Amino acid sequence: MRKAEKDYYNNQFDNRVNDTKAIWGNLNKLFNKNNYKGNTVNKLNCNGNSVDDPKVICERFNQYFLNVANDLSKQKNNLNYNNFKQYLGPSVSNSFFCSDVLLTELREVVHSLKPSKSCVGNSLSSSLLGACFDHIALPLLYICDLSFKLGVFPDKLKLSRVIPIFKKGSKDCVSNYRPISITNPIAKVLEKLMHIRLVKYLNKYNLLYDFQFGFRTNFSTSLAVTDVITMIKDKLFNKKIVMAVFMDLQKAFDTVNFNILIDKLDHYGIRGVQLDWFKSYLMGRKQYTFVNNIESDTGITNCGVPQGTVLGPLLFLIYMYINDICRVTTNSTIKQFADDSNLFIVADNVNQLFSLANRELFLISEWMNHNKLNVNYDKTNFMIFNSDKCNDSGQLH
Repeated sequence: MRKAEKDYYNNQFDNRVNDTKAIWGNLNKLFNKNNYKGNTVNKLNCNGNSVDDPKVICERFNQYFLNVANDLSKQKNNLNYNNFKQYLGPSVSNSFFCSDVLLTELREVVHSLKPSKSCVGNSLSSSLLGACFDHIALPLLYICDLSFKLGVFPDKLKLSRVIPIFKKGSKDCVSNYRPISITNPIAKVLEKLMHIRLVKYLNKYNLLYDFQFGFRTNFSTSLAVTDVITMIKDKLFNKKIVMAVFMDLQKAFDTVNFNILIDKLDHYGIRGVQLDWFKSYLMGRKQYTFVNNIESDTGITNCGVPQGTVLGPLLFLIYMYINDICRVTTNSTIKQFADDSNLFIVADNVNQLFSLANRELFLISEWMNHNKLNVNYDKTNFMIFNSDKCNDSGQLH
């Protein structure tokens, strides 16, 4: 029995058998963390008052998720809207073209959806959509093609159900919960089709930043770690000192400004009907929160790339990491994985290192402000790599 148990767990956490996602899934099963559908919150602290009414709790969560990004964005409303354009460089002369959808492609996309019986609004579940695909293939193909040709993302597909998942800290504090969004499977089909075309365009003209390792095919955390370690070892071998600043963005996906994102899409070649499609996709999105088996009223999101969507991560990369943030710094290198930005500064001595670091961080802070993003300073740290013992000290502002 001991051998059988040992073999079982070895198989569960063997990276030769399972990928990282599967291993984390097995860990969550082991600690009974997988089932979030029955999530309950017994009470919340609202403006100093303890609230235990399930409906009030549900509405409080929804209002918080809708407004937290707006509240952060208001802090930067006094900045000139067009200031972000100074970092963009020359406009891309090529234009993005959305090709027709093939029936074989549509079938492959539909059957690639993760089987689920969850429904949002009056939608089909992904399991039912896959099961009846052969009977609705031609009408669905017509809808997808028409959406791309007219530049319209159907309003009925913009609804999301949000489930709050506890992170850490006090369970009666609404800010200690992470929103998990569930969207319409047909919306995911449209997004996957657009995602395929947009990624092909970005890769064809090499528009994505070389050192962005998140949300990209053939890029991974392992590759990111290998790249960073190789770079640091090379600098240390040449008797240099390296500082790594690990920056964390506050509500990164939620605070993406729609107007700035649309301008950047146009700058990078997504124009005309294709740009209209993305405007339609972003604007007028609605969400409601589901907790304690109760649904809140529906609210409209005014900023942020849609959570729980296929296109959301890619749009975030376009917003942050195509070619403008790498123009900000002059004496350092930025390497990113998703919304985690890591700054590496190299110098001959510690005093020079801290001087360069403070100057580079000031430039990045200016870029963040102009793009209406916020750094979470509580989670931002730095580390110094030095091959020799050194008693010099410096101060990082």
